Amino acid sequence: MELALGWSSKPVVPTEILMRYEVVNATLYLRFDGDILSTNVERLREGLVPLLQNTQTTETWGRLEFDLTATKMVDSAGLNLLTGVIKTARTRGWPLRARMTSKTVHRIFLFTRLDKYVELVVQEG
Repeated sequence: MELALGWSSKPVVPTEILMRYEVVNATLYLRFDGDILSTNVERLREGLVPLLQNTQTTETWGRLEFDLTATKMVDSAGLNLLTGVIKTARTRGWPLRARMTSKTVHRIFLFTRLDKYVELVVQEG
């Protein structure tokens, strides 16, 4: 499985939803280019788990930022995936931020109280 370096055209997960990452100034940016649903969550997990378990790279990261600006919907399976990533980041002491444009995604973070752990930045869509 190829991991994209920077915002390259190669997706982390070869699927209809693209997830890319970039590391800038010790911040890991995860960009999701679509909805995070049960239909694609396993393929996303296959890209995320090795990325987050690679201790050679994770030791240099100090913050995690989700770019969910292209995400309009997250179902329960997607929420489970995001919660797992958030838990991993919190155990490592990384501050978290999520940028989003969808009011639906924003409400999901609020209703599940993930806003207690993740700084939410809601942008105009």
